[in-house]
This record gives sequence, C-alpha cells and structure tokens, in this order.
Amino acid sequence: MAIICGPILAWISSLLIYGFGQAVDDLNFIAGEIQSKNQNKQSVKEKKRIKAIATKLKTEDFDQECYVDFACPLCGEAISYTEEQIKSNKVLSCPECCEEFYVKDVFSV
Repeated sequence: MAIICGPILAWISSLLIYGFGQAVDDLNFIAGEIQSKNQNKQSVKEKKRIKAIATKLKTEDFDQECYVDFACPLCGEAISYTEEQIKSNKVLSCPECCEEFYVKDVFSV
C-alpha cells in the first residue's frame, strides 16, 4: 500500500507546490505591470503641471499685464492668470491639481 500511495502523494504534492509557485510568479508580474502604469500616469500628470506653471509664469507678462486671482473651480486653490490669457484661451490648466477647466466656468468672458 505504501509503495503505491507514496509516489502518488509525492506527485500530487509536487503539482500543488508548482501551482503555488506559478501563482506567485504571475502575481509578481501583474504587480509590476500595475506599478509601471501608475508611474506613466504620474509622469503625464507632472508634464501637465510643468506646462501649467510655464503658462502661468511667462516673464513678459509681469511688467505689462494685470493678474487676476481666482480659485480653481476643481480643487479650490488660489491661482492667477493675466487678463490676456483669460480672454485668449477657452481652457486653462490649474498648476495645483494639473487639471484643465473652461474659462467660461469661472468668468463670463
């Protein structure tokens, strides 16, 4: 009896151990994929933030234009744009939350 049952139990246990090892490898792969997607989303968001700051801080606007301070309609943070930027753009980006919003939602231009 032990001669027949021993190899069968060893074979079954090796299949179970292999299956658990494969499951761990697959979970590690999935976790890596999720992490890389999150990093890509963060880099896109950072690029939007840099673009919004660059739009906000044009040096030629400091001497010539008046800035309008207002709260971002999405995050509520205080932001500033020149009157010219507000009148010439339909969409602006908030440098705090990196989201775009329509000028008409904030001002009646």
